[in-house]
Amino acid sequence: MFEISTTQNTLWIGLIVISVLLLIGYYLSYRVTLLKTKHDFVPPIAFQAIGGLLMIPLAFISKQPLPFVNLDNHASSPYNYLAIVMFLFAGIFYAIHDRTQATVRKNVDVAVSGVIDLSVHIFLILFGILILDELVSFQTLLGIILIVIANFNVAYDFGSHKMNKYWAVGIVANLAYAIGILIDIDLSGGRNLPFYVMLSYLVGAIYVFFMSKFDERLTFKQMFVAIREDMNRKTMAWHLSTSFFSVFYTLTMLLSYRYGPISTTTALISTTVIFNTILSGILLGERKLFLLKITSAIVGVIGVVLVV
Repeated sequence: MFEISTTQNTLWIGLIVISVLLLIGYYLSYRVTLLKTKHDFVPPIAFQAIGGLLMIPLAFISKQPLPFVNLDNHASSPYNYLAIVMFLFAGIFYAIHDRTQATVRKNVDVAVSGVIDLSVHIFLILFGILILDELVSFQTLLGIILIVIANFNVAYDFGSHKMNKYWAVGIVANLAYAIGILIDIDLSGGRNLPFYVMLSYLVGAIYVFFMSKFDERLTFKQMFVAIREDMNRKTMAWHLSTSFFSVFYTLTMLLSYRYGPISTTTALISTTVIFNTILSGILLGERKLFLLKITSAIVGVIGVVLVV
């Protein structure tokens, strides 16, 4: 039983509300940023590089011990090198996710990408079954089915009777993200969280930069030209807002997991997909098949509530 004090409960609720608002802002802002840029690899590099820089003041103000530092005076080394290697290894899968998700979010509506993102819960459950020998209850199985139904609704074109190719790319991205989570479980270890987030974002920016360079077969000069071309006066405000929403969402989301039950926190934050469906229809004009998208979002959220 997870018991928390009234003050801690208030803080937890506040963090969830802030996390939801920031995540809504991130989805909407990122969608506009991607639509306004020519190269879809630039926004993920930009928001991680800028986001990491935004975390620097908080990282060095915090008095918590740094991640990966051994606090045991009798340890053979001042650093936990295994944790560092796992962090860098997990970062590869996060970078794969970020790079491929940029392509997905540039080509599908906010509501569709939000529903696709719910599939990460299915992969985490499958990993639990295959690696940790966890048992699956009927409730969990029902939740998985609902998430699958929600994804099918937004991915299947009933006119052409074909699946949206970007849905498949999004599923691969979420598989990579789930693998990253599996490797990265609690590596921050209650340490300096802003420093950990800063490091994650800056390392992620470097990874995505080199992945994009080799994937696009560009020279370093061509990469920097593309970045300069897409980070101009017309788009810079969107890059900055996406960076702000993304990095502070990550920070508040991780903090909310420290102050409250993980299952309830995950379920509440997942409701963002419903708000995003409504707001993207109003603010971005993404009203096509609105009833199908809002129904899929609700079904998907119910699925997440059941699996967590």
